[in-house]
Amino acid sequence: MKFLLLASLQYGGNPVSMAIAEATLCVIEDEHLQEHAARVGGFLLTELEALKAKHPQVIGDVRWVV
Repeated sequence: MKFLLLASLQYGGNPVSMAIAEATLCVIEDEHLQEHAARVGGFLLTELEALKAKHPQVIGDVRWVV
């Protein structure tokens, strides 16, 4: 229920929309999806940097958005 206020601001108080938003945010939190995305993103960045080093004529820059 801690996401209820946030959801009410986004969805204008529609009870069904608020319930869906809260359930979505709970899944994101309970399954640690943000942390997982950070780990996968870090792995991807490492691999792309390795490809850039191997093929500098093809890959000019690897950019990371945090």
